[in-house]
Amino acid sequence: YIAETIGELTAEQKEVLFYYIVKGFSTSKIACIRGHTDRNIRKVKNTALKQIRKKIYNYLIEHQEHSMTIQEKRFVENYQKLIDNDK
Repeated sequence: YIAETIGELTAEQKEVLFYYIVKGFSTSKIACIRGHTDRNIRKVKNTALKQIRKKIYNYLIEHQEHSMTIQEKRFVENYQKLIDNDK
C-alpha cells in the first residue's frame, strides 16, 4: 500500500522526495538543481508528505481487521492527534 501511495504522486513530487530522502539533499540544493525557489521545493515536499500520510492513515483505518505493526499503530495514533488538534 505504501508503494501504491507513492506511485500516485506527481513526477515532480517523486523527484523532490527522491532528492530529499534518498540523496539527502537540502531543499536549497534541490531548488538549484530544479531551477525553482527553496520555498517552492518545501511546498512540493510538504504537500507530497501530507498526501502520503493521509492515504496511509486512510488505508490503515479501512484495514484495521489485519494486525497492524507497532509502528502502524503508533502512526495512526499520532495522525489522529494531528487531526484532533486541527479541529
